[in-house]
Amino acid sequence: MSNRVGKNQIECARGVDLNRFMLNVYPEQTQPDGKNHSRWTENRKVVFSDHGFYDNSTGRADNAISFLVEYLDMPFQDAVRALCDYDDGRDPELCSHGSASVAVSKSTAQNVPVPSDAGSAFVAPPRALCPVELRTYLCDKRGIDAALLDPEIVYPTISNGHVNAVFLSRDCNYAEIRGTSPCLPFKGKAAHCDHDGYWIVGSRNPMTIYVCEAAIDALSLMNLYQLNGYDCEKYSLAFVSIGGCGCTKAIKRVQRQYPFAVLHLCFDNDDAGRHFAESLPQYPSHFPENQKDWNDILVAHKKNRQNNMNAL
Repeated sequence: MSNRVGKNQIECARGVDLNRFMLNVYPEQTQPDGKNHSRWTENRKVVFSDHGFYDNSTGRADNAISFLVEYLDMPFQDAVRALCDYDDGRDPELCSHGSASVAVSKSTAQNVPVPSDAGSAFVAPPRALCPVELRTYLCDKRGIDAALLDPEIVYPTISNGHVNAVFLSRDCNYAEIRGTSPCLPFKGKAAHCDHDGYWIVGSRNPMTIYVCEAAIDALSLMNLYQLNGYDCEKYSLAFVSIGGCGCTKAIKRVQRQYPFAVLHLCFDNDDAGRHFAESLPQYPSHFPENQKDWNDILVAHKKNRQNNMNAL
């Protein structure tokens, strides 16, 4: 695939609401500040708005592309694609980037109904007929067993020609999105999600809940438990993603929804994950040993198992 981006893509990316983009895609780096503004936690003098950003320390003001390139060190083409793949609620006809490379079946699109006066109500991304791409990414690359991919809550969608994995909550008020293309490592939340929403998989009546930062981590941890002989329903185990590091309100919502369950924090093994866990000492915490996240653990486990089988 060509690494070039078109003028329409660039124009659309420049117009993305950077405030909402940062709150949804980089919640651990973004602190809300008023109704339509937020601040970058790496440098609180940088303020995000729907028009872009303003750096009070330098007087620099520009659009979303410039922030991703100059402050997040993202290549220009990747920044444009990441912003284009983010659904900020605008009319898609106003930011069209060409036809999708994989056909979307209108008959299989299953959007959550939206009242005519809802305006900014959450709408689940439409389903697309590209299961091969989804399984290639989640099963072949990420090592997750195909049997764990419940099609009701894990399915492919297409945005601007790219296949993305959608992780839809059981009550259809929240969804995480993950890009499957290796050249576009997009991740974020669908537009208009509940700010304290979460994604859950496993037992529907859990007594033990493992809280992860991302849906792929939650699936990976569940996969590891099953490989060790645990049946989620028998042992009443569930695995949750809060869609980023720092979403304390999501954890509280999980606890309210399952008041008799014991929550365990299973964040990434990095500074952000450890600091977040330390801020919630009331919950036991666990970290992936010698790896950054639980998917790394799963991939390493399956690789070692395959090497042992090949050695026989």
